[in-house]
Amino acid sequence: SDFLSVYRYIDGDFYLESFNQTAAKNQGGLGHPRLIGKKLRDLVDPAQVEELSRRYEKCIKTNSILNFEENIEG
Repeated sequence: SDFLSVYRYIDGDFYLESFNQTAAKNQGGLGHPRLIGKKLRDLVDPAQVEELSRRYEKCIKTNSILNFEENIEG
């Protein structure tokens, strides 16, 4: 199933704004109130922050939607 999330970019940081049920399950089943507003770097593995930030910044620069595939185990 597709993992969908929306981030807001404010002063150099990405903040989680919205996500679907698949994304919620990936975050341990935590609901919207506990995750919304959290910074990207507080939600993902520290080793992934730089790469994801680059991808998301590319969306901003190109004014486009980001689509990519990855396998998440766990």
